[in-house]
Amino acid sequence: MEVKVANLREALDILKPVVPKKSKLQVLENVLVRDGEAVATNLESTVILDLPEAQEACLLPFDPVLKLLKYVPGNERVVIERKRGRLNLTWAGGSASYEATDPADYPPVPQFEPRLEGLLDGDSLMPALSSIADYCATDEARPVLCGVTLYLGETLELAAGDGFRMAYQDLPIAFPGKERIVIPSRSVQLLGHLWKAVPRTATPADSLVAAITAKRMLELALDGDLLKARAGCVTMITKLITGSPPEWQQLLIRETPPIRVHVLAPDLERAVRRIRQVAEDSKGIVRLVFEEPILTVSAEADKQRVEATVTVVTSQGGPGKVAVDVKYLLDYLQGKEGVVTIGIKDTSSPVSFQRRESPLVIVMPMNVRW
Repeated sequence: MEVKVANLREALDILKPVVPKKSKLQVLENVLVRDGEAVATNLESTVILDLPEAQEACLLPFDPVLKLLKYVPGNERVVIERKRGRLNLTWAGGSASYEATDPADYPPVPQFEPRLEGLLDGDSLMPALSSIADYCATDEARPVLCGVTLYLGETLELAAGDGFRMAYQDLPIAFPGKERIVIPSRSVQLLGHLWKAVPRTATPADSLVAAITAKRMLELALDGDLLKARAGCVTMITKLITGSPPEWQQLLIRETPPIRVHVLAPDLERAVRRIRQVAEDSKGIVRLVFEEPILTVSAEADKQRVEATVTVVTSQGGPGKVAVDVKYLLDYLQGKEGVVTIGIKDTSSPVSFQRRESPLVIVMPMNVRW
């Protein structure tokens, strides 16, 4: 078969996150090409990419071929042939040969019979999924905390947490069926990569402006413990996490915090970074003390005390104070612009953080001597 180098290179770049670099099952270090598709899997997730030029079945050794194609002109065409136990690639300026692996050895694509499926606004869902996934646990002792809980129905609700903090967001997106699923955080990250990597598609009649501003739709379907997501020319099938996640809605702070402090996120991030080193020397404790019109950020350790002040944009209630973990605070603030609202009740109650339409984040306070 003959494939344009640029098309094959782009396909391999898109599949990169799902191809294991080192695997006990070495066949997974290849990409299966057949029937107009390129397929890669890590056994948790399978990605299928449309590649119409690729019709004959073969396994491409992922890493060597991708490195090779970086130095082959994209407008050339590469001929791929499996012959006498070798996989041969030839193009106008050269050739390469690898030991061939039998395509029949590659794991089959999971069988999928959708019982629920719908078309969703991906431009709204994907940023929310990616943001919420940052709050999943990394300790797999409790698997249900290692994924994003997605409540499907008349509106979508997303939640995740690691036992010390949680994030929650609802979206005005309807799905035809009521269901609660837990998507592994790794699968969310993979889907985010695919969403960014696959270009918007438009019909020839569409104007450039219409193509850019049109909503991108994401197809979601469920079959048992499998989730299928399709965007444009790429499909991901992934295993869902089984088990019952926490009742996230019951953990939300339903009532408006009596003290609300509105500050510019970049100002607060700079202040926290100034006192970060001392905070890390003292169990990560950062003290936030609000007294109109100033929010004071401080840390104490080994007879050291350092503080920085942030001018409050607006506020309701007060004065107030709370202590939180410096890592959690910086994780939340990093890269954010605009105004962040900090909600405080008392020194022993969870503190909330929210910015415009981004997820509501709740962090457990740290016990300190004031």
